[in-house]
Order: sequence, then structure tokens, then C-alpha cells
Amino acid sequence: FGPELGFGTSIQALLPELKIALIKHAVSNTNLSSQWAPGTNAQDSAHFGGEFKTFVATVDGGLAALRAKGLSPIIRGMLWQQGEADADLGGAASAQYGQHLSALIARVREQWQVPDMLFVYGYVYPKSNYGTGRDQVRLGEGNVDQDSGNALAVKGAFVVATDDLQLRADDPGTPYPSDLIHFGSAGQLELGKRMAVKTHDKLGLP
Repeated sequence: FGPELGFGTSIQALLPELKIALIKHAVSNTNLSSQWAPGTNAQDSAHFGGEFKTFVATVDGGLAALRAKGLSPIIRGMLWQQGEADADLGGAASAQYGQHLSALIARVREQWQVPDMLFVYGYVYPKSNYGTGRDQVRLGEGNVDQDSGNALAVKGAFVVATDDLQLRADDPGTPYPSDLIHFGSAGQLELGKRMAVKTHDKLGLP
């Protein structure tokens, strides 16, 4: 599982009067630079990366399922936890991660016509000894945050601190004793909780 479990439980507790639905799309080891490339606009599907195409189909399918139940879903926010593959690729994939992330946010908002959609995401690669690509991706992540003061800052985008979260190498009885990159069970749950608090605070709801 990913942060959706901790997020779902926490956001519902913070907003008990609301009916909240989560539409999840997740896949490991994909990059933002090409596989998640969103094209220039909603009509530019010829230049959608494979994962972005699947993501669009997943979200559209989830919204359709909710509407089939007689509900009227409103997209309020998106969670994002990704970036290791871009760091591993190096070159433009890592150096331009901030630009790619900014473009993704703009396109998702355009794709579903939600210009004020909140975008909450977490830092990747908590350990510091993984090279230049790691540092460039994390720099891009920080720059996109609304409050960064950087030219790449995106209104309504907020990054969550992750460097103290438990990793898979630290899980009791872990089969991944050398994995100091991905979050473990406790880390994923806490990441979701932090994303929920950030979402609640930045949405400005009671």
C-alpha cells in the first residue's frame, strides 16, 4: 500500500462532515520526464506518456463510477509521491524535474478543469548519499512548493517533509534490509497522515 491508507483515515477524521472518495493510480519505477509526460494540453494525447494515459483513464473511470452511484464528485486535490526514477536517470530527467512537475500540475488541472486543485506531494530519497540526480530532483520538488520563493513555485502546490520517515529497511522482519530509498509500512502510513494534515490546512475548510 501507499500513503492512501493513512491519508484516507486522517482526512476523514479531520473533515467528518464530508463524503470523501479517493481514486488511486500507482505504479513503481516510472519517470515523470517521459512516462508521465502530460502533453501540451488535453487534446494532445499523441504526446501523453504511457503512464499519463493510464492515469487519465483511471481518474475518468473513477469519476464515472461515482456518478453511476448518483454522486456528483468534485476534484479538490491530488497527492503525488514519485521521483526516484528521474533521479536515477540523471541528465535532463533530474535537472529539469521541477519544470516537469510544474507542467504536470498545470496539465492535470486543465485535464479535469479544476484550476484551483490542491497538489500535495512528498520529498523522495530521504538519504543524502545517492548522487547528483537525487539532489536535483529534491531541489526541483522544493522549488515547486508555493512558498519556495522560486520562479518555479506553483500556487496551491505544497511539499511534505519525509526525511524522518521509516524506510523499508527498518520494517520489522523486512525482506528488503538494504532498501534505504522507499518508505516502509510505518513510513507510508505517516506520510499519508502528513499529507492529510497539509491538505486540510491548505484547503482552508473547517
